[in-house]
Amino acid sequence: MRILQLTFIAIIFYLVQIFPAFAFDIEVSEKPLADVLKIFSKELDLNFVAASDALELKITASIKNADASDALELILKTNLLGFNQETSNTFSIFKLSDSDKYLSASTYVFKVSNSDAAVIASMLKIAYPGIEFVADKSKGTIFAAGHFSDKQVFNIKEKIKSLDLKIPRVHLSFELFKISNRYIAETLASFSGAAVKNPALKFDFSGVLNRGKSVTRGNIMLMPGSRNASIERASSVAYSLCDADGRVVGTAESVAGDILNARVISADGEKASIDFSLESSYFGGGSAYGAPPSKTGDRISSVIELKNGEKAFIGGIDSGGLTKVWSDNSPECNMVRKLRVDGRSVGSSVNSGDEGFYIYAEVKID
Repeated sequence: MRILQLTFIAIIFYLVQIFPAFAFDIEVSEKPLADVLKIFSKELDLNFVAASDALELKITASIKNADASDALELILKTNLLGFNQETSNTFSIFKLSDSDKYLSASTYVFKVSNSDAAVIASMLKIAYPGIEFVADKSKGTIFAAGHFSDKQVFNIKEKIKSLDLKIPRVHLSFELFKISNRYIAETLASFSGAAVKNPALKFDFSGVLNRGKSVTRGNIMLMPGSRNASIERASSVAYSLCDADGRVVGTAESVAGDILNARVISADGEKASIDFSLESSYFGGGSAYGAPPSKTGDRISSVIELKNGEKAFIGGIDSGGLTKVWSDNSPECNMVRKLRVDGRSVGSSVNSGDEGFYIYAEVKID
C-alpha cells in the first residue's frame, strides 16, 4: 500500500504541474484496462505501458466533473495498480503485487541548510508516505530509503528547497529600568539641543542607565512566529479552584510583579518588528473564596521596529503605548518633540508616580 501511495503521489504531482484542472467525465463498465488507458492517454497527452497481466483487468467507473488526473488516481486505487515514471511522458502500469519487479529500492541523502532537518523530514513523510525519511539534526541531512525514481528525487529536492528557507534569528538583549521621568526629559531635551549643533554627537546610554534602577534583564533568541519570551521580577500566590457547589477541585497560581514580554512579529536581515508588552502589578485587598487574589496594576503593549545592530531606549511617551524614546540608529526620534521638562507629559510605561518604566534594547539579526 505504501508503494501504491508513493506512485500515485508522484504521477499526480507531475500531472498537476503540467496540466491545468478542468472538468472530465468517464463512464465505463467492464471495460478493458487498455481501452481505459487510451482515454487518459488522449486526455493527458501521456504514454501508458501496462504489464500483460494488468491488461487482463476490467474497469468499471462512473466519474463526472472531475480533474482527469484525479479520476485516474481513483481508478488506479480501486484496482490496486501502481505507476512508475519511465521517461518524461511515459509511465508503466503494473499490479501492486508485482511492484518489486518494476521498482527497485533506493537510498538518498538530502541536505538541509537553514531549517530543522527533523521538521522537514516529518513534512516529507506526509507528502511521500512510501519513503522512509530519517533526519540527522547534527549534520543537517535527511536520509531517504524507498522506491523512487530520479524524477521523484528531483521533486523531493524541490520540496526541501521550498521548506528550507532561512528564518531570521533575532538576538535581543534587553533590560527593564525604573528612571525618573524628569531626568529623562531633561537629559533628552539637553541632548537634542546639543545634537543640532553637532549632528555626529552620540547619545550616552550608559549615563541614563546608571541613573536608573534595574528591575530585570534578559538575553534571548527569538524567531518570527515563535512563542513570546519573558523576563520578570514577580511573585505568585496559590489559590483554590472550586466547582459550582463550592467544592475545592484543584489549585492555581496568580502572578503579580514586573513582567516584560517580547515576541517577534516579523523579521528579515535588516530589521525586526517586536511586540513588547509590559505589566506592573501587585497583590492587594481580599478575594472571594475560589477566585484569584485581587491585584492592581497596568499592562500596555506596542510593536516596535528595531534595525539590525540598533540600540534603543523605549518608554511610554505616548499615552497607552510604548515607543522609542531614543535610538543610536535615528538622529532624532519623534518622541523628543513631545517631551516637557516638567515631566508631566513624559508618561511612564506604567503609571508609577515620578518614576517610569523604560526598556533598553539591543538587537542583532542573523
